[in-house]
Amino acid sequence: MKKHYIVILCLFLSFLCGCSGTPRFHVNPQWKEAPSSFTVLFSEPYVQNEDDVADDLPEYAANFSSWFGQELAIEFEKQSGIKPAVLLQKDEHFSIVPLPLDSSVASRVPIPIVDSLPNVKGIVICIHPIQVWRRDDRCMGGTSCLPDHYLLFSSTYTIVSMEEQRVLAYGVLGVNSSFKFAMTKGDWEDDMSALVEQILGKTPFKK
Repeated sequence: MKKHYIVILCLFLSFLCGCSGTPRFHVNPQWKEAPSSFTVLFSEPYVQNEDDVADDLPEYAANFSSWFGQELAIEFEKQSGIKPAVLLQKDEHFSIVPLPLDSSVASRVPIPIVDSLPNVKGIVICIHPIQVWRRDDRCMGGTSCLPDHYLLFSSTYTIVSMEEQRVLAYGVLGVNSSFKFAMTKGDWEDDMSALVEQILGKTPFKK
């Protein structure tokens, strides 16, 4: 599992460092209509510093995945107009498959293992693996400088049709919120909103 986190972290850092020409996602051009319902599958997020959760989301310090799932449900409904089913899944319910983002760049993305999910039907959004971490900028302006700090979420995703076993969209996710002093609950919520926006953007969900 650690290898998966290293891959998505490297891809996310390439986007963060300004490689604007690097493709981040692909949407099947034949996918024209949004579904009337959908399911979101996500794996247990890896949080680099669990003290951050305890400080900002103390009621979820021992169960961060519960907060993550609740926020996914809120943001997907808010941004798509459709209330999804949101389910936490074990890592082994996903296979990791390389798919091209362009002729020279590929991303290893999660594909649901159909046989292990017999009750999951229709359009499914898979988010796996998920990493939550913090980055601190160095302050170069002397003693009066206030460095920027960032809360970052990174992952990979697919949108698939379970019946057709067809991939409709996929890509790399990387979002961040910045702060000067201490993180707040709002920073976590901002990242969740941006994460869902990246998944739904340029798909029929947003048209």
